[in-house]
This record gives sequence, C-alpha cells and structure tokens, in this order.
Amino acid sequence: MTLQAHLTELDLSDMEKLVALPRSIGMLKGLVKLDVLFCSKLGSLTQEIGDLENLVKLDASDTQISQPPSLIIRLNNLIFLSFEGLCIEDGEYFVFPRVNEGLHLLKILNLNFRNIIDGGLPQDIGCLSYLKELHLNWSNENWYVHDNFMGFVVCYCGELINITAHLIPLCDDGMSGITQTLSLFNHSYGYPNIYFFLVPFVGLWDTSTANGKMPNDYGLITLCFFREMKKYGLRLLDKDDTELDGS
Repeated sequence: MTLQAHLTELDLSDMEKLVALPRSIGMLKGLVKLDVLFCSKLGSLTQEIGDLENLVKLDASDTQISQPPSLIIRLNNLIFLSFEGLCIEDGEYFVFPRVNEGLHLLKILNLNFRNIIDGGLPQDIGCLSYLKELHLNWSNENWYVHDNFMGFVVCYCGELINITAHLIPLCDDGMSGITQTLSLFNHSYGYPNIYFFLVPFVGLWDTSTANGKMPNDYGLITLCFFREMKKYGLRLLDKDDTELDGS
C-alpha cells in the first residue's frame, strides 16, 4: 500500500501485448501521470480509471481505444488528455463520453486522427471551461461533397509560371498520390499585386491512380511552385461560394 500511495508516474508505453488495464489501477491514488501510448492492442480503459483523483496527464495516443469510459469525467485534476490515433481506419468510430460538468481543469484534449462523426463529440463539450486546445486534425470531416466541390483556390503575390499540385491520402501508402501540373501564362483574375487561380478538382482527381480510394480518403494537398512566391493562401471552393465569382 505504501508503494501505491507514493507512485506518481506510470509509463506503460510501447507494451505491444497490453490489451487492457487491470481494475486495480484505481488504487494508485497518488498517480499524477499515466502513459499508455503506442500500446497498439490496448482496446479499452477500465472504469476504475476515474478513481485516479490526482491524475494530471493521461496519454493514450496510438491505441485501439475508441470509447473512453464514462467515469473518465471524474478526473477533475486532469490537464492533458490524448487519444490521438496513428491513422484513421474505416469503420472504426471514436465516441467521447458526455462531460456532465466533469474534467474541471482539462486544458488540452487531443483527438487527432480519429474517426469522429456526428455524435462522436458530446453536445456539452462546451462545458469544459478551462479548455484551451481541442485538436481534431484529420478527424474524418468530409471535405468533399459530390457535385458541389469545385476545387482549390490559391491566392498569391509574386511571379508564378506553373504549379504542381499533389493530393496525398490520409494513410499514405506511397502509391495512391495524385499529381496535376498547371501552366499559368497570364494572370486571369486578380487585384493589384494579388492574384488568384483555381486548381480544378475534376482535373486533379484520377480514379486510375487512386487504388480504390475515395476523395475523402485524401487529407493533404501540397503545392510546388516555379518562380518566386512571396506569400500565398489556399481555400476550398464549393459551387455555393460567390466571393470569387468573376462574372
């Protein structure tokens, strides 16, 4: 019991055979930091995790956990919580429990690379009054809507002749990337020193090189410029947008 009372940090990282935490972990009342990241077979956390009343950091990144236990909200001293995934997997959806006025001191919540669909985040997540950082990068938000998405608009200042666009999958297999090269002879649309052009999706998307992937399986676009590029920005353009309508 003395060891349990004085243990403040427990690092179980990279334990490839760990599939679950024992219920007795709730007896480690003095635990401040718990790391189970890179435990690739860990599929759940026991409800007794909620008994770790002094826990400040819990890192469960790159595990198989898709639904944290509901009693995790009792960790009212927790500041950092991560369930970041290594890569989005089809058919696996992440669901965060209702906050129910818990997690009083949580400042950082990392849910990058998780399949989060409607209902995956609780409606009361706004009750996390101390929350400063909510990371949801590549959390399966569908950027492509069929018959509505037109392409990528690039604005820039400088001198530009051509550009190569690369569309890269979320889980890059090194084979399914799609590339398009555009030659720009004249600035067709622009303000003084600021110019715009469109990378049309219909020209970029190529099913023959997609290896069965769909547009929403792609989460990264890179642009390679020839000639001087001082500053540039990029946005997605839908048919509903009118800001760049040159008519």
